[in-house]
Amino acid sequence: TPQPKAVAELALRPPSEWLCEPHMVPSLASHFAKLEQSRKLLDLYEQARGGTSLMTAREVLPLVMRALLKTRRVDLALELHERHARERPHLPEPSSACVLFLALCRTQRLEEA
Repeated sequence: TPQPKAVAELALRPPSEWLCEPHMVPSLASHFAKLEQSRKLLDLYEQARGGTSLMTAREVLPLVMRALLKTRRVDLALELHERHARERPHLPEPSSACVLFLALCRTQRLEEA
């Protein structure tokens, strides 16, 4: 597990550097969730989506999705899932879909589930 100081330092770097150390990405997503920085979580996904990082959007999606749900941003998690599914229909991410479905059920947004 990366040291909190190293994660905090990585979070201060430009978004283009966030995915340079894949072993730190889960901790970075957690860090942004604790600070309720949903915009930075979406930026983390965008960096992976760009295709120039060491991690793919499919690998980063579950981390960002869970972090968004921890911050109670079900709306952003739903939007992100829909976008990912629309852009990559041949690369589903079932664990994120399942977590999102459960969150929608808990928040009584069943019509969106």
